[in-house]
Amino acid sequence: MIQESTGFYQKRLSLPQESLGRIELLIGLFEKLDSSFTPERYFISDYLVGEEREWKHLYLFSNQKIWIAYKFLTVYEFEQVPIPAKEAFPIQLSVKSFDFVTYNDKSRFASTVQVGKFQLELKATQANCMALLDILKTYFIQPIPL
Repeated sequence: MIQESTGFYQKRLSLPQESLGRIELLIGLFEKLDSSFTPERYFISDYLVGEEREWKHLYLFSNQKIWIAYKFLTVYEFEQVPIPAKEAFPIQLSVKSFDFVTYNDKSRFASTVQVGKFQLELKATQANCMALLDILKTYFIQPIPL
């Protein structure tokens, strides 16, 4: 599934090959540091400054935990967040020009998720809104049993 994340960021958001190499390096570091961690997918928080996309933090997800690489393109600063099983997560959403189906150049989507004592701040612009929506639906928005 990591290949799906890489394909998305490479094709849809034109993430440079150099940045993809950095992500591969970080995935390798996390796997060496935490031998029980097998990342399923990743999300990169981003925002736009004028026309330029600024990549911020890299979030690597598995069903049991999240590894975060803060300012992943320039520093080595990490945090591990365990994901409690079958827990409801308080989620706050901020949406602009995004209807959870389609996006445009003005689309913005941000979410704050409370995971235990940790607070994740995930931000996305344009096509990256779809990646954030997928992460939220996969890991945090639990259907309520009837």
